[in-house]
Amino acid sequence: MSKENIKLIINAVLMILIGVVVAVQINAHVLREPKDLLFGEKITLDRKVNIEDASGSSYSIIDYKQLAKDADGKTIATVYTVKIRNGFAFSDSDKSYGYIELLVGIKDNEVYVQIVELAQTKAYNPKIQRYIYENFEGAGQSDLLRVPYFNAVPDADLESGATASTSTESIKALIIRTWEFHNGIVSDPYEEVFGAGYSIVADTTFTASGLVSAKDTIFDASSAEVATRYTAATTNEHGSVEVAVSVNASGEIVYAEFTVLDQTAGLSTSRSNLELYIGTMLSDVTPSGDLAGGATHTSDSMEELLQAIAVVWEGEN
Repeated sequence: MSKENIKLIINAVLMILIGVVVAVQINAHVLREPKDLLFGEKITLDRKVNIEDASGSSYSIIDYKQLAKDADGKTIATVYTVKIRNGFAFSDSDKSYGYIELLVGIKDNEVYVQIVELAQTKAYNPKIQRYIYENFEGAGQSDLLRVPYFNAVPDADLESGATASTSTESIKALIIRTWEFHNGIVSDPYEEVFGAGYSIVADTTFTASGLVSAKDTIFDASSAEVATRYTAATTNEHGSVEVAVSVNASGEIVYAEFTVLDQTAGLSTSRSNLELYIGTMLSDVTPSGDLAGGATHTSDSMEELLQAIAVVWEGEN
Protein backbone atom coordinates (compact mmCIF):
# COMPACT_ATOMS: atom_id res chain seq x y z
CA MET A 1 0.00 0.00 0.00
CA SER A 2 1.37 3.38 -0.95
CA LYS A 3 2.20 6.04 1.61
CA GLU A 4 -0.45 8.26 0.08
CA ASN A 5 -3.16 5.67 0.66
CA ILE A 6 -2.01 5.09 4.23
CA LYS A 7 -2.20 8.85 4.88
CA LEU A 8 -5.69 8.96 3.38
CA ILE A 9 -6.86 6.11 5.62
CA ILE A 10 -5.31 7.72 8.71
CA ASN A 11 -6.88 11.08 7.86
CA ALA A 12 -10.26 9.41 7.30
CA VAL A 13 -10.07 7.62 10.65
CA LEU A 14 -9.06 10.86 12.37
CA MET A 15 -11.97 12.69 10.76
CA ILE A 16 -14.37 9.99 11.92
CA LEU A 17 -13.01 10.14 15.46
CA ILE A 18 -13.24 13.94 15.50
CA GLY A 19 -16.80 13.71 14.20
CA VAL A 20 -17.75 11.26 16.93
CA VAL A 21 -16.23 13.49 19.64
CA VAL A 22 -18.02 16.57 18.26
CA ALA A 23 -21.31 14.68 18.03
CA VAL A 24 -20.98 13.52 21.63
CA GLN A 25 -20.25 17.07 22.79
CA ILE A 26 -23.16 18.50 20.83
CA ASN A 27 -25.48 15.80 22.13
CA ALA A 28 -24.37 16.55 25.67
CA HIS A 29 -25.52 20.15 25.26
CA VAL A 30 -28.78 19.52 23.41
CA LEU A 31 -31.73 20.05 25.72
CA ARG A 32 -33.96 17.03 25.29
CA GLU A 33 -35.65 16.34 28.62
CA PRO A 34 -38.59 18.41 29.93
CA LYS A 35 -36.61 19.34 33.05
CA ASP A 36 -33.81 20.83 30.94
CA LEU A 37 -36.26 22.74 28.75
CA LEU A 38 -37.75 24.46 31.80
CA PHE A 39 -34.99 27.06 32.13
CA GLY A 40 -33.06 26.48 28.90
CA GLU A 41 -30.16 24.69 30.56
CA LYS A 42 -29.28 21.22 31.78
CA ILE A 43 -30.28 20.73 35.39
CA THR A 44 -30.35 17.95 37.93
CA LEU A 45 -33.30 17.47 40.27
CA ASP A 46 -32.52 16.73 43.91
CA ARG A 47 -34.20 16.28 47.32
CA LYS A 48 -37.60 14.92 46.33
CA VAL A 49 -40.38 15.81 48.80
CA ASN A 50 -43.86 14.32 48.43
CA ILE A 51 -46.72 16.79 48.84
CA GLU A 52 -50.11 15.31 47.84
CA ASP A 53 -51.39 11.83 47.05
CA ALA A 54 -53.81 11.00 44.25
CA SER A 55 -57.27 9.86 45.34
CA GLY A 56 -60.15 8.58 43.24
CA SER A 57 -60.46 8.21 39.49
CA SER A 58 -60.21 11.98 38.91
CA TYR A 59 -57.76 14.24 40.68
CA SER A 60 -55.61 17.35 40.43
CA ILE A 61 -52.55 17.23 42.66
CA ILE A 62 -49.16 18.74 43.41
CA ASP A 63 -47.39 15.39 43.58
CA TYR A 64 -43.89 16.35 44.77
CA LYS A 65 -41.22 19.04 44.63
CA GLN A 66 -37.48 18.98 43.96
CA LEU A 67 -34.59 21.42 43.90
CA ALA A 68 -33.16 22.28 40.48
CA LYS A 69 -29.36 22.53 40.35
CA ASP A 70 -27.30 23.83 37.45
CA ALA A 71 -24.09 22.33 36.03
CA ASP A 72 -22.06 23.88 38.88
CA GLY A 73 -24.32 22.32 41.53
CA LYS A 74 -25.92 25.65 42.42
CA THR A 75 -29.62 25.57 43.37
CA ILE A 76 -31.42 27.83 40.90
CA ALA A 77 -35.12 26.96 41.29
CA THR A 78 -37.78 24.69 42.73
CA VAL A 79 -39.52 22.25 40.41
CA TYR A 80 -42.94 20.76 41.15
CA THR A 81 -44.35 17.69 39.42
CA VAL A 82 -48.11 18.16 39.10
CA LYS A 83 -50.66 15.68 37.79
CA ILE A 84 -54.24 15.77 36.54
CA ARG A 85 -56.53 12.89 35.65
CA ASN A 86 -59.88 13.80 34.13
CA GLY A 87 -62.65 12.15 32.17
CA PHE A 88 -61.55 12.96 28.63
CA ALA A 89 -61.37 9.93 26.37
CA PHE A 90 -58.69 9.65 23.73
CA SER A 91 -58.27 7.16 20.94
CA ASP A 92 -54.53 6.50 20.97
CA SER A 93 -54.18 4.96 24.42
CA ASP A 94 -55.76 2.24 26.52
CA LYS A 95 -55.86 4.39 29.66
CA SER A 96 -59.30 4.80 31.16
CA TYR A 97 -59.06 8.54 31.77
CA GLY A 98 -57.20 11.48 30.32
CA TYR A 99 -53.88 12.15 32.08
CA ILE A 100 -51.72 15.26 32.26
CA GLU A 101 -48.33 15.53 33.92
CA LEU A 102 -46.44 18.81 34.02
CA LEU A 103 -43.25 20.21 35.50
CA VAL A 104 -43.88 23.59 37.10
CA GLY A 105 -40.60 25.38 37.78
CA ILE A 106 -40.50 28.49 39.96
CA LYS A 107 -37.42 30.64 39.53
CA ASP A 108 -37.15 34.19 40.87
CA ASN A 109 -40.87 33.84 41.70
CA GLU A 110 -41.75 33.37 38.03
CA VAL A 111 -43.40 30.25 36.64
CA TYR A 112 -42.06 28.01 33.89
CA VAL A 113 -43.96 24.96 32.62
CA GLN A 114 -43.02 21.91 30.57
CA ILE A 115 -45.23 19.02 29.52
CA VAL A 116 -44.15 15.54 30.63
CA GLU A 117 -47.26 13.75 29.38
CA LEU A 118 -50.41 15.02 27.70
CA ALA A 119 -52.80 12.12 27.16
CA GLN A 120 -55.93 13.92 26.08
CA THR A 121 -58.22 13.68 23.07
CA LYS A 122 -55.73 13.65 20.22
CA ALA A 123 -57.32 16.52 18.27
CA TYR A 124 -57.18 18.80 21.34
CA ASN A 125 -53.52 18.29 22.22
CA PRO A 126 -51.97 20.92 19.90
CA LYS A 127 -54.18 23.68 21.30
CA ILE A 128 -53.60 22.59 24.89
CA GLN A 129 -49.84 22.60 24.26
CA ARG A 130 -49.98 26.07 22.73
CA TYR A 131 -52.14 27.32 25.62
CA ILE A 132 -49.53 26.16 28.13
CA TYR A 133 -46.44 27.48 26.40
CA GLU A 134 -47.94 30.82 25.34
CA ASN A 135 -49.41 31.74 28.73
CA PHE A 136 -47.20 30.38 31.49
CA GLU A 137 -43.63 30.97 30.33
CA GLY A 138 -42.02 33.37 32.82
CA ALA A 139 -45.40 34.32 34.31
CA GLY A 140 -45.56 36.19 37.60
CA GLN A 141 -48.52 36.43 39.99
CA SER A 142 -50.39 39.12 38.08
CA ASP A 143 -49.75 37.31 34.79
CA LEU A 144 -51.19 34.08 36.17
CA LEU A 145 -54.41 35.77 37.26
CA ARG A 146 -54.85 37.27 33.79
CA VAL A 147 -54.41 33.99 31.90
CA PRO A 148 -57.73 33.37 30.11
CA TYR A 149 -59.70 30.18 30.15
CA PHE A 150 -59.50 28.53 26.77
CA ASN A 151 -61.55 26.17 24.63
CA ALA A 152 -59.20 23.59 23.12
CA VAL A 153 -61.65 22.25 20.54
CA PRO A 154 -60.26 22.44 16.97
CA ASP A 155 -61.66 25.33 14.91
CA ALA A 156 -63.53 22.92 12.63
CA ASP A 157 -65.64 21.71 15.57
CA LEU A 158 -66.40 25.06 17.20
CA GLU A 159 -69.50 25.71 15.10
CA SER A 160 -71.12 22.56 16.48
CA GLY A 161 -70.85 24.01 19.98
CA ALA A 162 -68.25 21.52 21.18
CA THR A 163 -66.21 22.46 24.24
CA ALA A 164 -63.00 21.18 25.76
CA SER A 165 -62.25 23.61 28.55
CA THR A 166 -62.02 21.13 31.42
CA SER A 167 -58.34 20.38 30.77
CA THR A 168 -57.23 23.99 30.30
CA GLU A 169 -59.25 25.16 33.34
CA SER A 170 -57.70 22.40 35.44
CA ILE A 171 -54.21 23.26 34.18
CA LYS A 172 -54.59 26.95 35.01
CA ALA A 173 -56.07 26.25 38.45
CA LEU A 174 -53.34 23.75 39.35
CA ILE A 175 -50.49 26.00 38.18
CA ILE A 176 -51.89 28.90 40.22
CA ARG A 177 -52.33 26.61 43.23
CA THR A 178 -48.72 25.45 42.85
CA TRP A 179 -47.48 29.04 42.81
CA GLU A 180 -49.57 29.80 45.91
CA PHE A 181 -48.28 26.68 47.68
CA HIS A 182 -44.69 27.68 46.87
CA ASN A 183 -45.29 31.12 48.35
CA GLY A 184 -47.15 29.89 51.42
CA ILE A 185 -50.44 31.44 50.33
CA VAL A 186 -53.44 29.66 51.83
CA SER A 187 -56.82 30.68 50.46
CA ASP A 188 -59.70 30.20 52.91
CA PRO A 189 -63.07 30.87 51.26
CA TYR A 190 -64.84 30.64 54.62
CA GLU A 191 -62.78 33.56 55.88
CA GLU A 192 -63.75 35.55 52.80
CA VAL A 193 -67.44 34.89 53.50
CA PHE A 194 -67.58 35.00 57.30
CA GLY A 195 -64.54 37.14 58.11
CA ALA A 196 -61.35 36.52 60.07
CA GLY A 197 -61.82 34.73 63.37
CA TYR A 198 -64.83 32.68 62.31
CA SER A 199 -65.35 29.22 63.81
CA ILE A 200 -67.24 26.09 62.77
CA VAL A 201 -68.71 23.92 65.53
CA ALA A 202 -70.22 20.49 64.90
CA ASP A 203 -73.82 20.05 66.04
CA THR A 204 -73.52 16.81 67.99
CA THR A 205 -77.30 16.68 68.55
CA PHE A 206 -78.00 16.38 64.83
CA THR A 207 -79.25 13.03 63.56
CA ALA A 208 -78.44 12.09 59.98
CA SER A 209 -81.48 12.34 57.74
CA GLY A 210 -81.52 10.70 54.32
CA LEU A 211 -78.58 12.02 52.30
CA VAL A 212 -77.74 14.70 54.88
CA SER A 213 -75.04 13.34 57.18
CA ALA A 214 -73.87 16.29 59.31
CA LYS A 215 -74.74 19.76 60.55
CA ASP A 216 -72.38 22.49 61.78
CA THR A 217 -72.94 25.96 63.19
CA ILE A 218 -70.76 28.80 61.91
CA PHE A 219 -69.93 31.73 64.21
CA ASP A 220 -68.22 35.00 63.36
CA ALA A 221 -65.35 36.53 65.35
CA SER A 222 -67.78 37.96 67.95
CA SER A 223 -69.28 34.48 68.49
CA ALA A 224 -72.53 35.45 66.78
CA GLU A 225 -74.19 32.63 64.84
CA VAL A 226 -74.08 33.54 61.15
CA ALA A 227 -74.90 30.35 59.28
CA THR A 228 -75.67 26.65 59.41
CA ARG A 229 -73.66 24.23 57.29
CA TYR A 230 -75.12 20.95 56.10
CA THR A 231 -73.10 18.10 54.55
CA ALA A 232 -74.79 15.68 52.18
CA ALA A 233 -73.47 12.88 49.97
CA THR A 234 -74.60 10.49 47.24
CA THR A 235 -73.21 8.39 44.40
CA ASN A 236 -73.92 8.14 40.68
CA GLU A 237 -72.56 6.10 37.81
CA HIS A 238 -69.43 8.29 37.67
CA GLY A 239 -68.53 8.01 41.36
CA SER A 240 -69.29 9.84 44.61
CA VAL A 241 -70.37 13.42 45.31
CA GLU A 242 -70.45 15.29 48.63
CA VAL A 243 -71.38 18.93 49.20
CA ALA A 244 -71.20 21.28 52.17
CA VAL A 245 -73.80 24.05 51.96
CA SER A 246 -73.84 27.02 54.32
CA VAL A 247 -77.21 28.72 54.83
CA ASN A 248 -78.02 31.92 56.74
CA ALA A 249 -81.07 32.48 58.96
CA SER A 250 -83.17 33.53 55.97
CA GLY A 251 -82.46 30.33 54.06
CA GLU A 252 -80.06 31.96 51.62
CA ILE A 253 -77.11 29.88 50.43
CA VAL A 254 -74.09 31.97 51.39
CA TYR A 255 -71.44 29.42 50.48
CA ALA A 256 -71.35 25.96 48.87
CA GLU A 257 -68.51 23.63 47.99
CA PHE A 258 -67.82 20.09 46.87
CA THR A 259 -66.00 18.30 49.67
CA VAL A 260 -65.86 15.16 47.53
CA LEU A 261 -66.10 15.18 43.73
CA ASP A 262 -64.90 11.79 42.54
CA GLN A 263 -66.32 11.98 39.02
CA THR A 264 -64.86 11.06 35.65
CA ALA A 265 -65.91 14.15 33.69
CA GLY A 266 -66.91 17.80 33.91
CA LEU A 267 -65.19 18.65 37.21
CA SER A 268 -64.72 22.35 36.44
CA THR A 269 -68.22 22.63 35.01
CA SER A 270 -69.67 20.96 38.11
CA ARG A 271 -67.89 23.37 40.45
CA SER A 272 -69.08 26.34 38.39
CA ASN A 273 -72.64 25.02 38.49
CA LEU A 274 -72.59 24.72 42.27
CA GLU A 275 -71.28 28.28 42.60
CA LEU A 276 -74.37 29.49 40.71
CA TYR A 277 -76.48 28.56 43.73
CA ILE A 278 -74.61 30.94 46.06
CA GLY A 279 -76.87 33.90 46.73
CA THR A 280 -80.11 32.03 46.01
CA MET A 281 -82.64 30.65 48.46
CA LEU A 282 -82.06 27.07 49.53
CA SER A 283 -85.55 26.07 48.40
CA ASP A 284 -84.72 27.23 44.86
CA VAL A 285 -82.77 24.45 43.16
CA THR A 286 -82.63 26.22 39.80
CA PRO A 287 -79.46 28.33 39.65
CA SER A 288 -79.32 31.88 38.35
CA GLY A 289 -77.86 30.70 35.06
CA ASP A 290 -78.23 27.73 32.73
CA LEU A 291 -76.40 24.57 33.68
CA ALA A 292 -73.55 23.91 31.29
CA GLY A 293 -73.52 20.60 29.43
CA GLY A 294 -71.14 17.74 29.95
CA ALA A 295 -71.82 16.98 33.60
CA THR A 296 -75.45 15.82 33.60
CA HIS A 297 -75.14 13.03 36.17
CA THR A 298 -73.07 15.20 38.51
CA SER A 299 -75.56 18.08 38.16
CA ASP A 300 -78.48 15.74 38.89
CA SER A 301 -76.69 14.47 42.00
CA MET A 302 -75.90 18.02 43.07
CA GLU A 303 -79.54 19.07 42.80
CA GLU A 304 -80.62 15.93 44.65
CA LEU A 305 -78.29 16.84 47.53
CA LEU A 306 -79.50 20.44 47.61
CA GLN A 307 -83.09 19.24 47.71
CA ALA A 308 -82.26 16.89 50.59
CA ILE A 309 -80.62 19.75 52.51
CA ALA A 310 -83.64 21.99 51.79
CA VAL A 311 -85.99 19.40 53.28
CA VAL A 312 -83.92 19.17 56.47
CA TRP A 313 -83.55 22.96 56.79
CA GLU A 314 -87.26 23.59 56.24
CA GLY A 315 -88.09 20.91 58.80
CA GLU A 316 -85.91 22.68 61.37
CA ASN A 317 -87.23 26.14 60.57
